[in-house]
Amino acid sequence: MTSQPKRTVGLVLIVLFLLLGCQQQSRSAVYVKAYGAPWCGQCQADARQFYRLERAGIPVVHYNVDEVACPYTRIPVYEVYRGSEQIYRTDSFADLCRYFGVPYP
Repeated sequence: MTSQPKRTVGLVLIVLFLLLGCQQQSRSAVYVKAYGAPWCGQCQADARQFYRLERAGIPVVHYNVDEVACPYTRIPVYEVYRGSEQIYRTDSFADLCRYFGVPYP
């Protein structure tokens, strides 16, 4: 019985992420899809740095690989999209910042 509310909340979050992704794909704006997980130490370390991209006006859509289908066997993975076209992919947050010209220590 207790797993049903968790599953419902998870499904609602997935739908919201998909809707957000579809809204952003309909525009020609550049945005980042970040695949990670709460148990991934590097994902959590990078997540604390996303304010750098958001401050530069680059939206970031977060995907928890435990809740959505992920085509990758290693995480974190960052994909950059313009509209519906993927234009860049990396597993390094530092490389992602360099791609956008955002300072990273």
